[in-house]
Amino acid sequence: MRSALWFLALFLAACAPLAADEKLDAIVKREQADVDNESVTVYGGKIGADACVFFIEWSGVGSQIDGHYYELKRGREKLRRLRGANPKDGVLELTAFETRADGNLERIAEIRMTKKIVKGRVVWSGSVKRLDGSDGEIEMSRPL
Repeated sequence: MRSALWFLALFLAACAPLAADEKLDAIVKREQADVDNESVTVYGGKIGADACVFFIEWSGVGSQIDGHYYELKRGREKLRRLRGANPKDGVLELTAFETRADGNLERIAEIRMTKKIVKGRVVWSGSVKRLDGSDGEIEMSRPL
């Protein structure tokens, strides 16, 4: 009887849903494996309360940054572009764009983040200033 209960507990633990962070990490790992450009790094994170996956193309400190992100709840069909700079080590300054119906990019937010290392992760966090006047927080991270 005791071994049956132990087996049931082990089975239920293995089948339990992953925590939100573990799910996002799994998605990020899969996305990074699918990237064919070595200068692109995939991060998981959030803007406000919305979980996001970020793709950042690095060219080095002092260089331009290009990338995009999507919110998990909206999926990949709603990509937003990121452009900006890594003006000094540990600082990112980005502008977020949405693609309009005519195909042109519309600026929607200014983003500033700083980097720190926390519990074996590279963590970028900071503020989002949307052009509609609302402000928010942003964070993206990946394992070292």
